Amino acid sequence: MQLKYDETIYIISGTCGVGKSSVAHKLAQQYVLSAHINADKLYHMVVGGQVEPWKDDGTYIKLLWDNINSIVENFIINGFVPIIDYVIFPEELSFIKKVKDKYRLKVSFSSSFFS
Repeated sequence: MQLKYDETIYIISGTCGVGKSSVAHKLAQQYVLSAHINADKLYHMVVGGQVEPWKDDGTYIKLLWDNINSIVENFIINGFVPIIDYVIFPEELSFIKKVKDKYRLKVSFSSSFFS
């Protein structure tokens, strides 16, 4: 049985190769309407001027989160549960605050960094 919308933004984080995408995909399958947002793919949409995430001065991470927020908002207004998959540190959770507050959503953050 699949679950209905639960007003939560899920964020699956952890080191490379830990299974974030697999977990996010499995979680997404539990809902009638859901979206697996692979933020790595969004980050790598930048071609000209691309820098490695660890060399970013903050410009690209801000652009990434602007894009994530736009996509999350589009899915939310259409009734989908958004599930974000990316290497995210707790201090970066503030980037999702605007869309979280606008729609009065909860954020469920799971990370292999802190288990």
